Amino acid sequence: MWKKISSKTILKHPKITIYEDLIEIKSGVTAKYIRYKRRKGAVTLVCTNKDNKFLFVKEYIYPSNRYSIQFPGGSIELKGEDVVAAGKRELQEETGYTADDLKLIGTFIIAKKRSGDMMYVLNGQVLESNVTPVKHDQPDEEIAGIYWFSKDEINKMIATGKIIDANTLACWSVYNACAV
Repeated sequence: MWKKISSKTILKHPKITIYEDLIEIKSGVTAKYIRYKRRKGAVTLVCTNKDNKFLFVKEYIYPSNRYSIQFPGGSIELKGEDVVAAGKRELQEETGYTADDLKLIGTFIIAKKRSGDMMYVLNGQVLESNVTPVKHDQPDEEIAGIYWFSKDEINKMIATGKIIDANTLACWSVYNACAV
């Protein structure tokens, strides 16, 4: 195991805190290590409709200057908010849809080298009665569109490089491994 000798904050921002730790590894060598502040984690929703199609959003990703086709989701933000409540909130905020039967199907570490934050993968079926999806038609909005894809369409988009978001790929793997 590594041993933390000291730690200092090198950036504090409302969205992220970055630390530089001085660590000692097993061999006795010391090194500096950069890590992010641990948060409450995040949720991703792998949801289907009555036709067994999967809900996706299109989101502009500023650092890569491109759009990403991905599952809806986001940070667990509210004090005392549990994973399922966060999933319901994120689903509603990003798409306008609701789901009553969300369940946790798996987890993974989001940025294994820089944080211990967990991604919680939730699955459920969206309720479509009396639901009007959120309209995202402004170029400066986080979500630029809402889509439904079949399993075959998703796999083809992965194979052709249209879905490249690591989080979406990991969540798709969790979903398929759980044989939901």
